[in-house]
Amino acid sequence: MDLQPLRACANAQHGVIAFSQAKELGLTRPSWRTMLRNGHLEELFPDVALIGGTAPTDFARIKAATLAAGPLAVASHKSAAAVWGVRIVAADPVHLIAPGRQHRVTADGLVVHRPTDVREIEPVLEQGIPTTHPLRTLCDLGAVDAAAVPIALRHLIVRGAVRYDDVRSALQRHRGKGRAGATALEAALDAYALGSKSPDSELEIRMAELFHQHALPPFEFHAVVEGWEVDFLVIGSKVIVETDGWTTHGLVKEQFERDRAKDADLRSAGYIVQRFSRDQVVHRPEWVATRIRSTLHQWAPHLFTPQPSRSPNCTF
Repeated sequence: MDLQPLRACANAQHGVIAFSQAKELGLTRPSWRTMLRNGHLEELFPDVALIGGTAPTDFARIKAATLAAGPLAVASHKSAAAVWGVRIVAADPVHLIAPGRQHRVTADGLVVHRPTDVREIEPVLEQGIPTTHPLRTLCDLGAVDAAAVPIALRHLIVRGAVRYDDVRSALQRHRGKGRAGATALEAALDAYALGSKSPDSELEIRMAELFHQHALPPFEFHAVVEGWEVDFLVIGSKVIVETDGWTTHGLVKEQFERDRAKDADLRSAGYIVQRFSRDQVVHRPEWVATRIRSTLHQWAPHLFTPQPSRSPNCTF
């Protein structure tokens, strides 16, 4: 048989093809078995195989699993997070949601969830793979990998796939007695340092977390100062903290010039501007925190001076 039609079909599916699809292209069951034996196909799940010579990527395994589990199956939990670009190990096992009593499949490396909560499980096509919506993904993820939830939350907010307030609302919709994953998501939301404002990069989230972890004074995120939007304005001071990723602030000439003009305007208005690189924030957080604290001690010492308590009965 001419393999080109099979390869064309598989190439649109991360290199995988189901027997039902191959059958429509004229392949018989005996021919399918022969191709498995001679290495032209490599079975990943029952009746779903990788075309020979194709790299078995995470996306290939996840796509193959959805084909094996039936037409309503969607990638979920860690697998959905991986499809949405969250950097976690997700190849094995593959997690799916398969509602109702549709075709049941069991295989090594495959976990099929059949939740009683079926809200918002309509598939969203991402990377050519039917996948749970990012909000549903965040609600489910903690049931299998609680440590991945803060990572996924940061990634999806920075990507613009979800908003903080919408995640809070989704958590309330999906919270229920014994609902696995809700505790991890609530903890991640409580620990998220920027509240409802959307960051421009993950680096801003890292800096906000640094402020909290090192007990620095509170800040206003994305405050507008002298007509410029700044990353962090320390409340009660004229100290501004900016985070600079190299690819934008170091390599883009227009952004470099804009940063210089911004700093000149702010400094001429009496503001102290501190800029920190991604490498410094990620790999030298204690050093960054010490620099910020030293600057505040010099230019806003009142932030560290205990204020006398006032009696509620005093009048002024």
